[in-house]
Amino acid sequence: MIKERVILIATWILVLAAIGLLVKRSTWHRFAAGYLMAQNLTWLNVLIHCQLGMFDYPVREFPKATDVGFTLQYLLYPAVVGFCILFEPRGSFVKKTLYILIWPTGLIILRLVLMRYTQLIVAHHYNLLLDWVTMLVIFLIPLGVTKWLFRGPGYLQAEERIV
Repeated sequence: MIKERVILIATWILVLAAIGLLVKRSTWHRFAAGYLMAQNLTWLNVLIHCQLGMFDYPVREFPKATDVGFTLQYLLYPAVVGFCILFEPRGSFVKKTLYILIWPTGLIILRLVLMRYTQLIVAHHYNLLLDWVTMLVIFLIPLGVTKWLFRGPGYLQAEERIV
């Protein structure tokens, strides 16, 4: 149980430090939009998985309030999605596609390590492909919406001229 608490505290420190160091003031709005959208999606995802009995979170921050872990679902995963949106490369379609596929794969590997070596996540009916596709969707929806929300300023100026 001490190991799990250390991991949770280290996650808070690392994620908050990364946000403070990597998110510039000019890109804060893109990060925040992606973070909040991903937070809503991970919340819905984890509630469905817990209700279906796929995952259990024995060590959690608020055991009387909820059956899910707070740090991973509401801090780590959304922050990773926000960083994915911020650092999306420019270039070819193949480069962007590989970039998008790497992020959910990394989170799934992290989740597998946590399931194997800690009591933070216990899987009862785990399907790796379903989990990866779900995580990919959690990345793609905020990415698409933020691209739509933060189109170039020329788009907004063209709309004003039409009106």
